[in-house]
Amino acid sequence: MLEFFKDRDNTKENRQEMHIEKLEAKLKKYEQALNSIEEVSIKACRGNMEARIPNWDKYGDISHVMGNLNQLLDLTDAFIREAAASLTAAQERKFHRQFLPQGMRGNFGLGADTINKTIKDMSAMEQRQKQQRFDLTNKFEEVIFSLTNELESATIQFNHTAEKLLESGKNNQKTAERPTQTLENASTTPEELASSLQKITDLTNKLNSQSLLFIDEVRKM
Repeated sequence: MLEFFKDRDNTKENRQEMHIEKLEAKLKKYEQALNSIEEVSIKACRGNMEARIPNWDKYGDISHVMGNLNQLLDLTDAFIREAAASLTAAQERKFHRQFLPQGMRGNFGLGADTINKTIKDMSAMEQRQKQQRFDLTNKFEEVIFSLTNELESATIQFNHTAEKLLESGKNNQKTAERPTQTLENASTTPEELASSLQKITDLTNKLNSQSLLFIDEVRKM
């Protein structure tokens, strides 16, 4: 009888020892897991988004926790890389290169949608600015074309008036017997010449003014 109770006590002690060993093994796993988490979190806090927990599935009943942490780092790393790539492309006016949202969950997905909407708005703004520059250039060309034609006509008129003045001077030497007619021609022709010259000056000033206005408008875009 005593041996029976003694064997039963030994069995109980063995079970307790085995239980303690299991707890110690589990505690060791937890300590290893915490050490791995600490190591990876320190690297991540320092900006190393490539840090991962190796052999994450070897931690028993907390392996899923280690896997989830790795997945979080995967998503964060992918989000940063994709955001940088899409925004860099947008900065270079390559608006077709948008954020690829596949696999982005929750707020990561919302962030991807926000970035793509921003890129779409940037593209629309670029198109509007192109149209504005196109319209402004066309308007400038029309104004310059009109002023150039006027300047050409004024120059022709100026040359014609100058020729008349020169001809009048020659006639003044040859037809001294008609001083009245010569004086009349001489008195009107210089006024016409001065008027033509003033018109050329005004048109030249307008051309300069329109050019400066065009440059100013382009700089505002």
